[in-house]
Amino acid sequence: MKKVEQAELDYLKKVRDFIDREIESLDNMRRELEDKIISEGKKFAMDDPYLSVYGGTALTDLQYSIERKISRCETAKSEAYYLKKIKSHPYFARVDFKEEGYDEDKFYIGLKSLFDDKESEPYVYDWRAPVAALFYEDFDDSEAWYDAPSGRIEGEILKKRQYKFENGEIVYCFDSTLKIDDYVLQQALSEGSTDRLKVIVSSIQKEQNRAIRFGSDKNLIISGPAGSGKTSVGFHRIAYLLYRNRNSLSSAEIVMFTGSDIFASYVSDIIPELGEAPIADFNFYLLTDKIEGDYKILDYYHSAEAVINNEPDARRFAEVKYSDTFINFLTNYIKKLPIEFSDFCLYGDTVFSGRMMSEHLKKKVKYSTFTEQLESLSSSANERIEQYFSENYQKIYEIADAQSSILDDTGEYIESMKKEIKQRAKAQLETELAADNTKMLLGAYEQFESKNKYASGISADFKKKLNGKILTFEDSMLILYIRCLLGRVEQKSDVRHVLIDEAQDFSPLQHKIIRFIYPRANFTVLTDSNQAIVPSLNTTDIGTLESIYSAETLTLHKSYRSTVQISEFAKNLLGSADYEVFERNGAEPEIIETDDIYPLIKSELETDDETVCIITKTTAQAREIYNRLIESTDVELYDDKGKIFSGKAAVMPLVYTKGLEFDKVIICDGGDDFFGEKNKPYLYMAATRALHNLTIIKRLPH
Repeated sequence: MKKVEQAELDYLKKVRDFIDREIESLDNMRRELEDKIISEGKKFAMDDPYLSVYGGTALTDLQYSIERKISRCETAKSEAYYLKKIKSHPYFARVDFKEEGYDEDKFYIGLKSLFDDKESEPYVYDWRAPVAALFYEDFDDSEAWYDAPSGRIEGEILKKRQYKFENGEIVYCFDSTLKIDDYVLQQALSEGSTDRLKVIVSSIQKEQNRAIRFGSDKNLIISGPAGSGKTSVGFHRIAYLLYRNRNSLSSAEIVMFTGSDIFASYVSDIIPELGEAPIADFNFYLLTDKIEGDYKILDYYHSAEAVINNEPDARRFAEVKYSDTFINFLTNYIKKLPIEFSDFCLYGDTVFSGRMMSEHLKKKVKYSTFTEQLESLSSSANERIEQYFSENYQKIYEIADAQSSILDDTGEYIESMKKEIKQRAKAQLETELAADNTKMLLGAYEQFESKNKYASGISADFKKKLNGKILTFEDSMLILYIRCLLGRVEQKSDVRHVLIDEAQDFSPLQHKIIRFIYPRANFTVLTDSNQAIVPSLNTTDIGTLESIYSAETLTLHKSYRSTVQISEFAKNLLGSADYEVFERNGAEPEIIETDDIYPLIKSELETDDETVCIITKTTAQAREIYNRLIESTDVELYDDKGKIFSGKAAVMPLVYTKGLEFDKVIICDGGDDFFGEKNKPYLYMAATRALHNLTIIKRLPH
């Protein structure tokens, strides 16, 4: 660490003066646009108060003009807001680089490029710019290079400098010629947790940087242990792709696929913090809303807890339903299953038979989309209706003549009859085409069970739940898969990139459904096989993910989240874990045995830790603890996937903590919830949520 030089302070002032000029310019532009919008609106109101003067084209032109100005106005407002935010810390690093044959250059690196168009002078380079690779990469010696649009630029790194800003002032700068220094990373990791995922641009490590900048036209799986930064890397990669492909990719074309609103709210700020428009989040629960019938669909967390708690048959049924054997059986069953249509009759005659429509669907359009299937069937039906009217014209004429009034033209009346009959035929086909997928699944269960004794009871259990208007999460996924096979699920071809976090908690079937829904997208998939909630149901094999997504895998080998003491405690639970731990010391994890856990929990909550989470194994235990604490302690219960993360002291069952981190974690064990060989993976998942302090309170048996 070194004293801040006057030259650095002068440069900081120069950058801030430029930011002030840019903000002023943007504010002026915004005000001018607002005045023009108001002026155009007033002129229109004066010229055409009764909406009778302006024609359709003129109105369209006016609307387009105003909308364009509003858009530019919003862009200017957004850019000015972001500049105001980064003014207090406009850059975090500097690289002094001497290109071969040229003088030395100083490249300042920050969250956003700051370029003076008038003077053609770059003040700060965006962290995603090619030249920023000089900062993030650890070159073997001082010789270095970066890939510019014009080609590879080679030269020599003379210096790397890192900055720390507080309250708008540089509190230190640190020189290192080789890599992002451990001291800076220590400072970043020692800071308290918040209720939102944080930007890590100033401390991105070499292996993280390579994952972020991985080829933009390829699918990537990022694998790594708890605390390796997978989630942060995934979001920084999205920001990088938006920067690199600005003319061909927008935030509106990117989706984050996640399992709960708790996690979605936790990561909601990171893309905007990186200077990009927010991306949408999506989940399977939005897709299951399309399932026919008024069913209550139990979510993934309910199913996971049922398996974790060894509820009767829960694990066996779930493992059968998600097995490759059953999925292959179901696929063939649906392909061979005819959709039954009724005969369409008119005036005592069969115009077209249901069998004919079934054969048509089977031969031509079975696995196209629902709309395409319906249109093809309707087209075939219309041909038969036209043929029927032609072959039975005299009969139809007499019917029409008798039905129509004396003033009606009989020929026109016949045409209106034909139109109404075609609409009726299409409505009948649409109703029958949208066959009940729950009945299809029941039929598959029954047939599969009759051939496989290990699946005994599966159809009876499904019938019981159907009668109670309930679907398990596995059943809903299988119905969703059937809908994909039958073309009932809309493919989202406008989505160009999908980010999937906690991919190990999805079954292979769910991954196949995601791949089907987004046929034109590239994928970034984040996974850690050691954190699968239910390994026998989840996708813990990297090879399976690589096959489904046609992806390459980059592995992160170092964990940064927790102190050495917490990390080593967690690693020892796995036995074979071979990842490195970043050297950051803290207190040893505490294991306390007691017959009354509540006084201990309350005393642990009285510490100064910024964020605290009380983790239980089940939702029922979380509710019990919350109900005991809420009378005297300000805590928040998270027992539903739809809750928004608030940052208060949290009480959560294990399944909802995935992807989150807290300054302090208190694990509450009812006696054998987290101890014993079979529970080690659950204790590992809970322990690795802690950054600085970990306490395990074990209730002694009465």
